[in-house]
Amino acid sequence: IQGDSELLSSYMAELGIQVIAHFTGNATYDQCRSMQQAKLSVTNCARSAGYIANELYKRYGIPRMDVDTWGFDYNKESLRKIGAFFGIEDRVEKLIEKKVAEYGPQLEWYKKKLAGKKVAIWTGGPRLWHWTKALEDDLGMKVEAMSSKFGHQEDFEKVIARGREGAVYIDDGNELEFFEVIDMVKPDVIFTGPRVGDLVKKLHIPYINGHAYHNGPYMGFEGAVNMARDIYHAIYSPAFKLLPIDI
Repeated sequence: IQGDSELLSSYMAELGIQVIAHFTGNATYDQCRSMQQAKLSVTNCARSAGYIANELYKRYGIPRMDVDTWGFDYNKESLRKIGAFFGIEDRVEKLIEKKVAEYGPQLEWYKKKLAGKKVAIWTGGPRLWHWTKALEDDLGMKVEAMSSKFGHQEDFEKVIARGREGAVYIDDGNELEFFEVIDMVKPDVIFTGPRVGDLVKKLHIPYINGHAYHNGPYMGFEGAVNMARDIYHAIYSPAFKLLPIDI
């Protein structure tokens, strides 16, 4: 989405790793038919891409590595896993050091503004467990509620493992349940799609497009800062101060 995979490819290029295919919505036929030549399948989304990675392992013996590329800590962990596989740990550490030096101070600035703010995440299944701890660790925010219409059992197991005790989890929530959750946790910002986003805006609650982003990419170190910037702009937008005024 909005250059996520291109950003990750730039990391791989800097590490000297050739990316021969992206299994994404804009993948080409030629990319897909060359996948069996890979030495490693790096899987970020655990659903459709996971099925393909499993088939590549069964048919061609290509190992599958699950990574998480949202948030600073998860990015570091994932890059180190990839580096260990290819035996290029030193290159990975240099890349991490460079990116943290460049984007760490920006993230810290946003953390001072966003720490303690409450979040609800109503998106596809994997986004729940990708984002919940990253938002809390990187920005000091509190993820109070999560829901997914398309999440599988595996997704919710990961959500519960990463989520904060006391958070509300809903499987396939409807609008009435969303209203109930909003009254219960009173979030400062909500990650969701445009359909529910239009609903929560009428309640004078800012939302971030969790399906297509506001101004991405959101993956990688740069993406963590982009996400923080969009959250900051949403919460602190002066327009929301005008909404209760009857003109």
